[in-house]
Amino acid sequence: METGEDRLCTHYLFCHEYELRTIVKVNQVESFVLPDNSFQICIECWGIDSIGGVFEVELDFTPSTPEERDKILRELTVDSIFTVKGSYTIITAESLITIHEPLYYPLCPDFSEEEIREVFRINSAKLS
Repeated sequence: METGEDRLCTHYLFCHEYELRTIVKVNQVESFVLPDNSFQICIECWGIDSIGGVFEVELDFTPSTPEERDKILRELTVDSIFTVKGSYTIITAESLITIHEPLYYPLCPDFSEEEIREVFRINSAKLS
């Protein structure tokens, strides 16, 4: 429907060094070779916020060598659990959080993997 109204999308670009850190459970891994022969890995995950709420998050990697790509694909497999941190963007319309080039670590020994899996099982019901 034409309303005669112009909608301009304005955005004030403001970059900062703050990062998002969370625990993730890997749900899906996709690896691509792009037309310029560079690599991209997109990993769909669930993350846990500071009170146990579960949200969708994507990890986005652009490894510069086949060895880096293979290492990421070997380590971040479906159903694995890691702590990740990195710069992030939120696409509000899709409620999608993407962490770009995240660093990832094994789960902190202060947490029980069994308990973390239970948090994901119970609190992700609304996402399934």
